[in-house]
Amino acid sequence: MISIAFDDEAYNVPELVSPRQVFALKAKKGPSQIVPWKQEMLDIPVFRRAIKTPRGVETSKDAPLPYNQYHGWLVLLGVALGFIYTLTTYCLRRALGNAINDDPNSNAAVRNLVLDHGTGSKIFERNYLSRTIRYFTQDQFWGRSSDHESARTASQIGLLRDPDRPRKLSAEQGQQVRQDPEVRELAAVRSRLCAQIEEIFGVIEMAKGEPIYNDYQAVKASLAATIRKKERALLKQIQEEYDLNAPVLAIQQQLNAEQSDDDDNDDVKEGSPADVDSIRIAERRYIAECAVRDPSVLHDQKGYAFHVEFSVALIALCKRRDRRPVKTRCSPEPVLVKAALDSPRLSQIEPEIKRDSPLKCQGWQCVFCLASNDLPLEERQCRYKRKYTLQKHVDRCRLKYYGPDDPIPCPDDHACAGLILNGKMELKAHFANKHSCFL
Repeated sequence: MISIAFDDEAYNVPELVSPRQVFALKAKKGPSQIVPWKQEMLDIPVFRRAIKTPRGVETSKDAPLPYNQYHGWLVLLGVALGFIYTLTTYCLRRALGNAINDDPNSNAAVRNLVLDHGTGSKIFERNYLSRTIRYFTQDQFWGRSSDHESARTASQIGLLRDPDRPRKLSAEQGQQVRQDPEVRELAAVRSRLCAQIEEIFGVIEMAKGEPIYNDYQAVKASLAATIRKKERALLKQIQEEYDLNAPVLAIQQQLNAEQSDDDDNDDVKEGSPADVDSIRIAERRYIAECAVRDPSVLHDQKGYAFHVEFSVALIALCKRRDRRPVKTRCSPEPVLVKAALDSPRLSQIEPEIKRDSPLKCQGWQCVFCLASNDLPLEERQCRYKRKYTLQKHVDRCRLKYYGPDDPIPCPDDHACAGLILNGKMELKAHFANKHSCFL
């Protein structure tokens, strides 16, 4: 909430410019210290949906984030973190209800109020109560004191997380799917229709509206759906085999006194090289790791620093844009980021370089992307395979919301600041003459 408030500039205190200042505020004697929001922000949803604009995908000013979009992202977060079971909002809600229910300082009324349940405990006991019995019957029978902390630790959600669990297919496994007889048959039909269209019309796009073009699109969609279905089935089979074999191998390693990669306290062994993952935005990985970290180890200055670093990373992530990777002729080297949470290597904001000369595209690059400082560097410098792919990207992602004769500003804010082009044709001519971008 604090990070989003700073990103939206919602605080009504001009001097409040950093999360570090918020966490450093001291409670005054007497009335509580209120941190006021601007009046115009009180009716604005905190979590808002992403919308398409002429400048790309942006966060809406007032449209709330729908549940189906949030649910999909949460499921992907669970997959990225290696959870064995699907991570949903129900998991978070159920964990919150059980935490309140186990708190000796709470009661059923507080729990029902937080969960928005009616009177009584039937709803909670039937749908939310944990099936893990955290009660040592033998200790009670023999009159010994129970170790409640061990029981609580043994039921944490982090124990259901396996970072080594397969999350996606390898290149060889992907090729295995494409050698399936059903996939090969659909691919042959698609290739035959494609050859017929190119023989008659020259280019596939020129056949729009013709029956053969509709048949081609239907077969193409069926092929993509079949590949996705078989990839999901193969990945599920691989994950099930891993779930059966991984515990056996771990026990065998311990019995054979083999060195293990695990550590009692941290995910990364002290003194050993940390695992590195190829990711595109470092802040995203850091925030995801924070989400599953045990808060009981955060005390005093360590907890204060953790909250500050988390808020700063979330604000930086709010100011960045991400999009699906595109196939390039020469793929850039991935950014390698350490997975260790205590020393995150967050990406630095690149200094803005002032220049007078216009941007020049190398190969099939997009001027809009080159001029977008909020895109990752590898996305800005992306090179498309051919002219048609670049044209499709510009028309679908950059010029979609402009009419043929609408005024369009040049994206190069340095060399062409304030320049307005009259329509798409004039813009494309300007790109060719000044920026070596041929559309």
